[in-house]
Amino acid sequence: MNNKRLILLVTACLLAFLSPISVQAKQVGLEIVAGSEADFPPYAIVDDKGRASGFSVELLEAVAGAMGLSVKVHTGSWPDVLAAFKEGQYDLLPLVALSEKRTDMASYTKPHTVAYDSFFVRKGSRTISSLAEAKGREVVVMSSDAAHEALVNSGLPVRIIETKAIPEAMRLLASGKHDAVLVPKLLGLMVLQTAKLNDVIKAGPPISDYNRQFAFAVQRGNVDLRDKLDQGLAIVRATGQYDSIYKKWFGGIEGHDSFPMYILGWLGGSSILLAVFASGWVSSYRRMKALRESEKRFQVLHDASFGGVIIHDKGLILDCNQGLSDMTGYTNEELIGMDGLKLIAPESLDLVMKNIQSGYGQRYEVEGVRKDGTKYPLSIKGKNVSYQGHNVRVIEFSDITEIKQAEKEREEALLRVKKLEGIIPICMHCKKIRDDQNSWNQLEQYITNHSEAMFSHGICPGCYEEQMNEIKNRKTP
Repeated sequence: MNNKRLILLVTACLLAFLSPISVQAKQVGLEIVAGSEADFPPYAIVDDKGRASGFSVELLEAVAGAMGLSVKVHTGSWPDVLAAFKEGQYDLLPLVALSEKRTDMASYTKPHTVAYDSFFVRKGSRTISSLAEAKGREVVVMSSDAAHEALVNSGLPVRIIETKAIPEAMRLLASGKHDAVLVPKLLGLMVLQTAKLNDVIKAGPPISDYNRQFAFAVQRGNVDLRDKLDQGLAIVRATGQYDSIYKKWFGGIEGHDSFPMYILGWLGGSSILLAVFASGWVSSYRRMKALRESEKRFQVLHDASFGGVIIHDKGLILDCNQGLSDMTGYTNEELIGMDGLKLIAPESLDLVMKNIQSGYGQRYEVEGVRKDGTKYPLSIKGKNVSYQGHNVRVIEFSDITEIKQAEKEREEALLRVKKLEGIIPICMHCKKIRDDQNSWNQLEQYITNHSEAMFSHGICPGCYEEQMNEIKNRKTP
């Protein structure tokens, strides 16, 4: 085989292998029919022209465009959209919160966004900070929503009031009906702003009982469509389109929130290869090769680090080292894509959230939680850095169990030493010592009880001579 034929053969193989995914998808000519909520801002809304819009809809359109798919989006209330999907009327839903109950309902892409819920109450009412604190209350939720499922699954004596849309729920609360509304915090804040109810209703802190990992849902078994959507998500992230869409819909209000509620979704390892396809073969390949070499150097460094190292974007773990896996009991595969707050004990969540939001860079101590549920003392320190084109935060985890144990033993030893300080009452005749219970103890017994000292009995030379003389002078009968 001559060189020219060899070059042509290699070129043909490369074109077949590196053929852009979008071109391949266009050849399929698929049209996706999706169902979206009409009143779930900023995720899903209907614009002034009656068309489906919102973050999830625009993200779906971008993903479909990257894969060469055509999308037609219908709108309706969430209960109606969900029912239509279950009946097979829609190919996919762009915004579904993952839950155990919904596992068998559909096939899901990797999460594209994460949100935390809060209880909204009337101003002047007591703040509700957890599901347990809602006990005995009337709580308004959107029917079949993740908040609805969470309250039902909690088994708590809560009276659940169902509505079809969040704005309706807020209006009910503002009118004096019921006690609270449970919704994603940022969504609730935007509804209050739009409906001009900020003077009537206030938001509580984000609850730690659960979070919402939003993903695209496709009909169960449609693995081909699911995989195409996952690939499309990787492409729009690699090209920066995801960030642009995110800023468009969340940038105007997220800065006013007490904690960043929405988190960039899972960053798959395959996105590097997909970025090569999406951005052009030669130039992208060179950039990705340099990035992979940089990542390899980083991997060696962070796996050699003492303790755990996390790279997270507003809480969601993008990368971590083996030390974190050893410390927490999770595998690296389980940790990547996990909500990092699950590694923190509930009593320390408020402090951690505050420090993430403020960019606090000093070391501080919290309680950590391992996979098996055991808690342990943890020292953490964070720093904001640029990673793979994103502003993220690096956190160093240090298990300080041994340090705390040593401190405890030192304090106990100091306490025992202090018991031997001051004026000790001793009998001038028999040399017994009076303790705190007003009992008289032999000197060696007292010291043993109040320190770690132990006694061995012997005899000094002076006493030995005295005792021997006494024995010699003792008269025998």
